[in-house]
Amino acid sequence: MFICGTDLIGLFTGGVDDGIKPPEFFDGGEFIFDSHRMGVFAAIDVTTNRLLWQHRWEDFCYSGSAATAGDLIFTGKNDGRFVALDSRDGSVLWEFQTGAGVNAPPTVFEYKGEQYVVIYAAGALFTNSAPGDNVWLFSLSGTLNDVAPGSSGKTNIAADADPIKGAETYSRYCSQCHGNNGEGGHGGGPALKGELDPEKVMSIITQGNKQMPGFGNMLTYDQLNQVAAYVRAGLKQP
Repeated sequence: MFICGTDLIGLFTGGVDDGIKPPEFFDGGEFIFDSHRMGVFAAIDVTTNRLLWQHRWEDFCYSGSAATAGDLIFTGKNDGRFVALDSRDGSVLWEFQTGAGVNAPPTVFEYKGEQYVVIYAAGALFTNSAPGDNVWLFSLSGTLNDVAPGSSGKTNIAADADPIKGAETYSRYCSQCHGNNGEGGHGGGPALKGELDPEKVMSIITQGNKQMPGFGNMLTYDQLNQVAAYVRAGLKQP
């Protein structure tokens, strides 16, 4: 059995029953974990319940895996690498840089007598992995070249950032935890009230803080600045 996980346990506390019923949205509760978690990809012998081998990664493991009859195991990493391991000892046999977080499970199939493996590389919101929108198809006769790792690049503050566009980014990526109006909400996101230091706002959005993941790789340079401008404006559009 192959396991993709982290080295820390995450907990969710829902509090008391608030009487919320579908389709109402529950925005209470709190996630309890440290944002910096190491990744673990491991093989376990289910007949003995013993660990056979493991890899420890700097960023947490957030992908599925696919095993083959030829002793291969395919899995993805947040930094964009799609890797093939020897399922017997975990040694790395091959890897390919896709340019975006490989957070979806790979699929192996056969077509006209030839075996293929396909993976979707698009990043994921809570991994701070670079975004993308690419489907990669590999075979033994393939000749693809790696692409550059994805990154948002610069993270310095832009004085002319548009808070109106920042409101759109905030609604999509931030409101689930901080609330639609910055009042705090689901996931333990604190209220965004009072005077906020511009550099601190940009730093937290980019790198994360405590249980909040960073978005420095997930969002573009413009998006980072726009949502920071929106937060600094008190979540109000001019």
